[in-house]
Amino acid sequence: MKHEPVVQLLAQAFREDPFFKLMFKDEEWDTKATAMIAFLIKRNELLDGVLLTDDEAVPSFAAIVEKPAPLRRISVMNRLRLLVEMMKLGVRLPGRILPIAQQYERIQKQHLPTEPHYYITMIGVAASLRGKGVGKRVLQAVDELAASGPYPIALDTENEQNVEIYRRLGFTLTGSGKLGDVTMYCMTKPPEKMRNERNGIRRGNK
Repeated sequence: MKHEPVVQLLAQAFREDPFFKLMFKDEEWDTKATAMIAFLIKRNELLDGVLLTDDEAVPSFAAIVEKPAPLRRISVMNRLRLLVEMMKLGVRLPGRILPIAQQYERIQKQHLPTEPHYYITMIGVAASLRGKGVGKRVLQAVDELAASGPYPIALDTENEQNVEIYRRLGFTLTGSGKLGDVTMYCMTKPPEKMRNERNGIRRGNK
């Protein structure tokens, strides 16, 4: 499997994620949940997204980041390949996943930016490095991707404790919705805030 070490890192990082636990039973984790994560990486690649990691062979972190639509360069062939990958995944996943995924997309459409934006699909950090600022540095790397342009950054989380962490990093809660017993929180960081932060850093270094 291409990107297998990254897939395994993200699978380990999301093992206790409320959204993934809603979708997958414990006995499905090593097959169906990892197939979903592998698909998300492949989809991002076909849609000209960015995979942030330090070492694909032995990664200590990984982030899947979708680019704003105007910045994507997607060939017709890659669009067709994506359709094939979606059909292959659909065969592998339990039927109960589709309604959950549809509700997830409805909440996103209600609360994430309608204008083009960077979207952080997943961020994972190796267990031995959690709590050591690695996740913050990954988000700063996404800031660097977006800071020179007019596009905001968006993400969602199903871990309530993450909301305050993202707030401290400049994100604003734009809305929430229910996925069964799980609450989904949508957050956005506007481009003006990123530019102001970068200017503040420059002033502080003078």
